[in-house]
Amino acid sequence: MSRYVFDWGSDSVEVDLSTQVLELEVAEEESFFSLRGRKDLESRPVDPADPSLGSISVVPRQLAPHLYAKLSDISSFYAWAPAQAFAVKSKCFDDGLLATVELLVQKGTPRLPGKRGLVLDVWRALRPRWPEESSDELRGTLSFLQAALSLTGSPEESNKTLTLHAKRCRQAFEADTFKSKPLGFYTWNNALTALFKQGRLLQEELSPESAELLARMLTEDPSRLSTYQRHLGLMARLTNPLSKPAVHEAGLTHCFFPPSDSHEGRLVKQLFGEVSPPDGYSFVDDFIQRIRDGRIETTPGTHSGVYDYQIHALAPLLFPERTPESERLIVGPKYRAELEAQFRTLFALTRETQLKQLESLSAGGAPLVVAPRLSIEPLAEHYRRRAEAYRFLRHVLEESLGADVLAGARRTLPKGTQEESLWDELVWMEQLFRGAHVIVRQELGCGLIPEADLPAAMLTRRWLRDWRRDSDISADTRCVVPVYFDKERDLTKVVAVMGFLSITVEARFQQAPQVRVFGADGQERADAKPLLFPTRYNTLCPVAEEVYVRRVPDRKEFRELCDTHGSREAILSALRA
Repeated sequence: MSRYVFDWGSDSVEVDLSTQVLELEVAEEESFFSLRGRKDLESRPVDPADPSLGSISVVPRQLAPHLYAKLSDISSFYAWAPAQAFAVKSKCFDDGLLATVELLVQKGTPRLPGKRGLVLDVWRALRPRWPEESSDELRGTLSFLQAALSLTGSPEESNKTLTLHAKRCRQAFEADTFKSKPLGFYTWNNALTALFKQGRLLQEELSPESAELLARMLTEDPSRLSTYQRHLGLMARLTNPLSKPAVHEAGLTHCFFPPSDSHEGRLVKQLFGEVSPPDGYSFVDDFIQRIRDGRIETTPGTHSGVYDYQIHALAPLLFPERTPESERLIVGPKYRAELEAQFRTLFALTRETQLKQLESLSAGGAPLVVAPRLSIEPLAEHYRRRAEAYRFLRHVLEESLGADVLAGARRTLPKGTQEESLWDELVWMEQLFRGAHVIVRQELGCGLIPEADLPAAMLTRRWLRDWRRDSDISADTRCVVPVYFDKERDLTKVVAVMGFLSITVEARFQQAPQVRVFGADGQERADAKPLLFPTRYNTLCPVAEEVYVRRVPDRKEFRELCDTHGSREAILSALRA
């Protein structure tokens, strides 16, 4: 049974949450704490005729709602830890983890030979056939492999003809910035930028003859083929199943390292494989509606990768009334809209990380007040699914790279590396979200924390005591994430994540908890009647919009644009231009 006890004067009050049902809704007016920290406030006199009354700070009428770049830019006061605190922590960790894994996989580990080494091995096996078998397809295949290798180093090539064709292949690829321009964490350093470009080039569709040549080089050496298949398997689990056949598989088109499939990728191909999207069409709106009505089922399957698990973790934001905790929590229409806004932003941020691989009353004293107590924004099922995604990710990496490699690796940061091992951080992230899930369920009155989950709950509570000091929380998550390229319009449809709005959410009792008051003598007092008050929480709503752009800016370019233009409307206008 979920309950808590507090002192009321000399008496003790016990609140049993087993009958409690809460409603969450956005408060009508802007709170003091949602105004704190704004730099665009104007000072106006309370009464122009009486200066002695002082002045107040107000938002100028001509300004749109203020967008904050980072959580750390907003008021330091929070009555609960907003879901976006967990989201930003998760985004920073995911970016750093995938960056580290990319570098490990490229170089190789004791369990998995390196990706670059594999490509170089195939190139060396094929190279002796030139010039004895100097066909166009052999030249094209060698040039393709040499171009890919040149992005992350210099291959051992002395033939000027092959070198020239490899240079042309690379130049043609890099000229298509939709494919070749690094985004997200791949802009952190030169090594990650090179990995992005190499990965994208190796995803290019091959001619049947080139695919056959590469397949022959792989299958003639069982060890080489095994390494290749293990890399394909890791890609499929680390992101999602591959959307096109590899060179040794049956199919009409082949890639050396195919891209991964996704729910949104299948939807774009289903709807717009041969036609352009109609004017006014919103892909994310359509995507959201299809998840809500069941046309897109997000539950991970046997062959799902990490990305499927991550999207599945976001789905409860779209139908809070269908989550296990809904019997204890009613979501008002305005707060429901805010949850949808969270989905839009988290969908974009999740996609960006995987972008390279994706396609109270008593007389004579104070009244007895009982109000909702929530230490975390109550999205229990979302947190549980996030924990499961991290558990799945850890198992994939342990199986492919080895726990010893993860224990020796450190998460890559924009500058430097994290002190803790990657393995320790993976376990910690899983427990953080698992603890958040069980704490929310306890605070909603769904029951006590199971004994097996107590360590996770304790870990999460420790983080909650000082989460504002977590260095990841100060990260700037503003970015532009491509969804698809519209060939007819010659424009790219993107989701622009522009920052945060600070809003106030009110939690009120729809059904009251059971409240019992005990006197100093231990006897229950029947005369003590509580006042049931609502509780207000300052929380965050991320702002993300879908828009067509001619050129996709990287993180640095987009953040400078946001800082220059400020409001949502001005940012979108600048993007369109």
